[in-house]
Amino acid sequence: MADSAAAAKHKRTKKRKAKLKVSDYKERPAKAPRKEWSKEDREEAEDAGEEKETGTDAEERETSGKIEEGRQWRNLELILSIQNKLLDDQKKVELVLHYVNSRSIEESVNEERVPETLSISRAITYISNWIQSLLISSEKKIRVVEDSNSEVFGFYLDCRCWEIFRFCLKESLRFHVSLSLSRDLLRVIRCVCRNVLHILKEVPVNQEESDFDNKSFLFYSVICDCISLIFSSHGGILNGNLDLWMDAIDSVLLLVIKIYDNSLGICDFGILVIQLSCSVLEPFCKFLRVHPCRKSGFRDFVDKLLEPLLHLLRLLHDQIDSRHPVWTEKLSKLVEEVTSYGLFHPVHIDEFPSLHSSEKYSSSTDGKLKDPKTTIKSYHRHLFDGLENIISQKKVLVLGGIGELFQLFVDCVKKQRRVSSNTDSSIIVGNKIINDRAKDLFRSSGSASEMTDYAVSIDSLTRKLIFDFFVKTTELLLLDMEAQLQFELPVGASFLDVLCALKSINKMLSTLVDEKLYLRTDDTIGGACINFLKVIYAMVMSYSAKANELWLSTCGLGGVVAGMDALILVAKEIVAAVSYFLEIEYEVIGDDLVSMWHMIISFLAMRHYFDIPELLLLTSETVDLACQLVNLYSELRQVNRPVFALCSGLRNLVFIHSSGESKYSGFLSSTSSLAYEKFAKSARWLLCLRKFRLTICDAIKTIPEGQASGFVQMLAMDISESLEWIKAGCSAEAEAKPEKVVCHRFSMQAELLGIVLAEIYAQVLDSLFVTAGNSYLMGVSIKNLIMVLCPHMCSLLALEWDGCDAFVFSVTGRTVKG
Repeated sequence: MADSAAAAKHKRTKKRKAKLKVSDYKERPAKAPRKEWSKEDREEAEDAGEEKETGTDAEERETSGKIEEGRQWRNLELILSIQNKLLDDQKKVELVLHYVNSRSIEESVNEERVPETLSISRAITYISNWIQSLLISSEKKIRVVEDSNSEVFGFYLDCRCWEIFRFCLKESLRFHVSLSLSRDLLRVIRCVCRNVLHILKEVPVNQEESDFDNKSFLFYSVICDCISLIFSSHGGILNGNLDLWMDAIDSVLLLVIKIYDNSLGICDFGILVIQLSCSVLEPFCKFLRVHPCRKSGFRDFVDKLLEPLLHLLRLLHDQIDSRHPVWTEKLSKLVEEVTSYGLFHPVHIDEFPSLHSSEKYSSSTDGKLKDPKTTIKSYHRHLFDGLENIISQKKVLVLGGIGELFQLFVDCVKKQRRVSSNTDSSIIVGNKIINDRAKDLFRSSGSASEMTDYAVSIDSLTRKLIFDFFVKTTELLLLDMEAQLQFELPVGASFLDVLCALKSINKMLSTLVDEKLYLRTDDTIGGACINFLKVIYAMVMSYSAKANELWLSTCGLGGVVAGMDALILVAKEIVAAVSYFLEIEYEVIGDDLVSMWHMIISFLAMRHYFDIPELLLLTSETVDLACQLVNLYSELRQVNRPVFALCSGLRNLVFIHSSGESKYSGFLSSTSSLAYEKFAKSARWLLCLRKFRLTICDAIKTIPEGQASGFVQMLAMDISESLEWIKAGCSAEAEAKPEKVVCHRFSMQAELLGIVLAEIYAQVLDSLFVTAGNSYLMGVSIKNLIMVLCPHMCSLLALEWDGCDAFVFSVTGRTVKG
């Protein structure tokens, strides 16, 4: 009997235990410990005196006991409610949110913590897993379809769910609880970004900050907090695959692009979106650094992310953010890192030396573009296929990022070569050793000579690798520009493609200059590098002539012609490109100095026709180019070349052969008499400009004394050519033109000779030095110069009354009367 009674008792005890069990939680609830009074509490009670407990006190104590008893079981009851299949998800969300709010209130008033049946750490873990599954399942049921105009709803758009998730993330940090984060959260982040993008599509450009709903702002602030906590404090989503990451990043990039396109980058909502984007991009950078794209992943990266990355690189490069520069700078850095790790990770760099793009230009002197369809055996060809696709589709907003892409490639190659050649990654400048951490400061504050030493430290093989990438990328742009030259380009939208292409080319040329990536000593394979630079220069000058033709065709239309601002920006980029070529290698220009002066004078003449703000910058940069040209040849001890090329260019503005055709018809074929006047006016303005006058004078003063006499001899020859120029012009006009036209043309020639050319001649003679070493040779040269001038000037110095008529006859071969 005793045994059966004991067995029955054991069975009842086991049954009671089973009732307390909860799925996933097998730990037996702990008993509430007896409350112990501390010594301080007892002393306080004694000081206050012992009082009898009233009915009210007893009531309060009983109520407090019930509350404490309820708080002991609330974690367990909440989990049971979540597991209850009879409750719908909305009701469960309300219950959990009430639980979250109640705990937050308790923490704010510092209520005494009551021992709970189910530990808070287990409750946080269970709630986190449940809310993640709710967010992910809602994303699977309701997908935001691209280009859909209908509004969609789900738990991932419910602020309550994100508040619950934020509570779990924060409390897990507080109680040191390790949470399991699903990689499918990346899909949720993608859909949230798509939802914001859907909202912004209906927001007009330059929307005022106050027009955004405060409730929406609060909602996305909570999401931003959650994403930041996921990746910054919990180690992120370590098991996310590349496809999930790229889908999420694609939506993030499109969202940021929309923010900047709508000029929302300085309002609070825009900054919130930028913060959210940075929170996602930063862990993606870490992911790519640890898990670089392999062959198939590289192709997917190019297909999905190349275009938005290039677009955003261009936008951030041009972005001026006066209110929140820190976030814009951080976003720009993260976008650059994503691009670098995705396309130019060290595992990819080793494949690029197989390009050999520049070798086909060896011993090529025709200045023509070669077939860019060379065979690239490595998987990197997909990168250039992607670039070619962007260029062929005329995606002008993306083209501007190609130059930034080249800069990133250079930085990655230099970093890899530096690490592989020097483990401590230090550089030697003079007697100093500068490590990685000091390089940024060194770049910003180092002297020019120190920077040059650092740039030259790149080995020739690295420069060859970078130049081959430059050739392959630039060929794609030049091929499209060459195709457009075959058509009549109207002033306006069609020139935007050329503008963006020129900007990218100039960015790459700027990188060549800054990094000293072209050295003549390295160009040993038949001059392939300089030959390719000449191809680019020829294309730039072709568009210079095209731009000149287009703006001259609008001279008689009056007012501001639609699209002229784009044409002026193209002219500005042309000037910048020529300036870069002068810095890279002056032999790229060759003997084409006359056409360059034509371009300078033509672009300066625009200021007399159009009242457009961009013209001020174009004029300033054109004058700088003219001064740079003179200074460059002054350093080469060949200052005679630009000076007398300028004189020749001025004469060719109105040079007429006996056949009645202009000598330089390629550049001035459509020039009208009105344009000639503007050209002459811009030439006078340039010669009267103090900056340019001082540049010429200083350049002539640097002529070695042994070359001074030869310079005077060339001056005498140029004066003879000017006199023949006027005589030839008058005879040609007399044969084919009416007398009125002859007089008009002669007036322009006389104005150029008497004001512009004579001013140059005077500056030359005034700036030359006569020393004891060159006095004899200078005397001979001056004598020859006087012999050239004497036949014409003697009639002016004579006392006869018809001296002026005789002077005109000696110069033009015609009398004043005809």
